[in-house]
Amino acid sequence: MALSMRMVGSCVLQVVRPIAGGMKRHVHSLAKGLVQAGYKVIFASPRGPFAEELEREGFHVSVIPLRGAPHPLYDYFCIKKISELLRKKRVYLIHTHGYRAGWVGRIAARLAGTPAVVHTAHSSLLHNPWPSWKAKIFLRLDGYLARFTDQIITVSNDLRRELIEQGKIPPALVTTIYNGLKFDSKSGLTGGNIRTELGVPPQTLLVGTIARLAPQKGISVFIKAASCLKHRADVRFIVVGDGPLRQAIEREADLLGVPVIFTGFRKDIPDILRGLDVFVLPSLTEGLPYVILEAMGSGLPIVATRVGGIPEVIRDGETGILVPPGSEEDLVRGLVTLLDNENLRRNLGAAARLHVMQNFREETMIQQTLNVYGRLLHSKTSQQPGAEKESSRPQPPFNSLV
Repeated sequence: MALSMRMVGSCVLQVVRPIAGGMKRHVHSLAKGLVQAGYKVIFASPRGPFAEELEREGFHVSVIPLRGAPHPLYDYFCIKKISELLRKKRVYLIHTHGYRAGWVGRIAARLAGTPAVVHTAHSSLLHNPWPSWKAKIFLRLDGYLARFTDQIITVSNDLRRELIEQGKIPPALVTTIYNGLKFDSKSGLTGGNIRTELGVPPQTLLVGTIARLAPQKGISVFIKAASCLKHRADVRFIVVGDGPLRQAIEREADLLGVPVIFTGFRKDIPDILRGLDVFVLPSLTEGLPYVILEAMGSGLPIVATRVGGIPEVIRDGETGILVPPGSEEDLVRGLVTLLDNENLRRNLGAAARLHVMQNFREETMIQQTLNVYGRLLHSKTSQQPGAEKESSRPQPPFNSLV
């Protein structure tokens, strides 16, 4: 959808919590695409590497004290600062990412009278390492905030169903826009030799996973599965990433006697993927992880768990192998199936790459989001030809927000 002359230069505020990994990549790619489409993009974000990267690229970043966990005092200051920013910069559309940014950002937009409000849910509220009662409260809050949200975007249909069925959000308000990768003719096919750096011989099969080392990623299941295959001299295992469980997972690997290479955080993910023979994603919960798209785009055969949006990307037996979450026995069976069949590895990897290139492209994600923005801005400008009027969204009393 092309921007009308009234929409060119419209100021859009992106609100994020401390982010890394897939959400960071999504937001970063979207911001650059919006600028190319003619929008002025600014950010509200906590201090950190992402905010610094954005500033180096010329984006205006307003620093907010938004933390990973709810905190009444810090959240109050976030709402106050975002509301002031929305008014000062005359922001026409606010787009929040993740549940924490979604809470403070949408309340601030309500206070500032921002015409258009968009929220993206990147992960499940129900499947997180907190008590189920707390998750249900959070989901109910998300459902309440939907009353003054113009469009909610989910990165998978699984997340969309959760918000509709558990959050009681009207289906028409929620749309799915898949994450996407940027491809060129050589994407995923050339690069450095990470195997040489790691000391892995060419004839050895290298099985790896890339993830934040947190409970929901299921890395302990991967380590247990690896322990069942440690007798195979032709296989090595690698875990790429860092996080709160790193020391515990390394201890578990030592206790089980598994020959696992732990690299910690790495920026050269494409090179690492090109060095693998099999990619594993043992997550217990997911939205739509970028790393699964990257592994498929690199032509890798994959064993992944049947959670979140993963089955929407991997067709079991066609573009990868799906197994139940939390089961090392099923994970081992999937791995052995691939390790013992070179032709299957080659065929699944080729099919996975083709599937992602045809259906999960970055430019599609950006264009679909632009379509949402364009529709909302066109609707709002049509409703408000002169002086700005009250938004047409249902307006609950302010004192019910606090």
